Amino acid sequence: MKAFVIIPFNPNFDDIYQIGIKETAKSLNVEAYRLDEELFDEGMLDKIYSEIENCDFIIADLSDKNPNVFYELGYAHALGKRCILTTQKADNIPFDLKHKRHIVYEDSIVKLKESLERNIKWIVEELKEENNNPFEISSKTEGDLSKTEDYAKAKIDLYIDIENKSNKMSPEIHAIYLHTKSKWDITQNGK
Repeated sequence: MKAFVIIPFNPNFDDIYQIGIKETAKSLNVEAYRLDEELFDEGMLDKIYSEIENCDFIIADLSDKNPNVFYELGYAHALGKRCILTTQKADNIPFDLKHKRHIVYEDSIVKLKESLERNIKWIVEELKEENNNPFEISSKTEGDLSKTEDYAKAKIDLYIDIENKSNKMSPEIHAIYLHTKSKWDITQNGK
């Protein structure tokens, strides 16, 4: 698992990042990394977007109310990424984020490590649970084919059955896609 760390690039945060975040994550088999450790040739903002999109979850330190951190965290939230928020003081958490899960470590790396360990374990388990597909999908087709030497036409009825195998009442299905070639005519329920 990979955790992208959003934290000010400031020497005051080096121990917080290296000892508090990175070492704690590594002890749980999670790779925590930040942008300045990566080599890349695209623009910095494009790389940030890419890392946020492709990581498993985010760890963001909101201490010092850094605008870059808030911007990147907003992008992560817009994508629906799981985020662990950390801060040295509760006053650093703006009103819009107070309801989100966060760690206040009060300048104590020991306190940060203890709380972060619990939070990383929790988020890893949540992500594992999400990645277990609770649906069993089966399909069957019935149809007729008529053809001549120059032309073929088929009418196919496609039945798709999706069964929820989870213990949740109603897991979300956002969309079902049927991909066809450009010359196909598709109808559903006669429309």
